[in-house]
Amino acid sequence: MQLATARDAQGVWQTHQAQRLLELTESHGGRIAFAEYINEPIAASMGRLPKGYATADYTRDLEIFSKVGARTHTQYDYCGPGRGRRQPR
Repeated sequence: MQLATARDAQGVWQTHQAQRLLELTESHGGRIAFAEYINEPIAASMGRLPKGYATADYTRDLEIFSKVGARTHTQYDYCGPGRGRRQPR
């Protein structure tokens, strides 16, 4: 059995799971105030990221992640490593 993944074959983060969560939440009248891309700064050392995942990969994926809400017109702030304070929209 193959588990669903948030990455494509090249290891690039894909938006489909986050998009579904946003759409489901909004369809039930909910709102997401904050989201974070990776909640464990040591995720790579724990084997939760693709082998060789580096700063450039994180930067690319964070850029993709930061635009997910715009596709559903969802207004939320994002947080996580390096995001110690609320970011203006």
